[in-house]
Amino acid sequence: MSKTNYYNAIAQIYDQSRWMTESVAEDVADFILKLVNATPRTSFLEPGVGTGLNILPLVKRG
Repeated sequence: MSKTNYYNAIAQIYDQSRWMTESVAEDVADFILKLVNATPRTSFLEPGVGTGLNILPLVKRG
């Protein structure tokens, strides 16, 4: 099986098989925002690793 086929096959369950659940992602986002004293002008780089579940809480917070 090629890498492309492998990743396509597990895409639907990828987040479920990792430690980063939605509630953990929310907690991590809160921690990061507090740690860096984020303001509405603070920006973050998401290097595109994984599904992006970890960045969604930051996006929701603006």
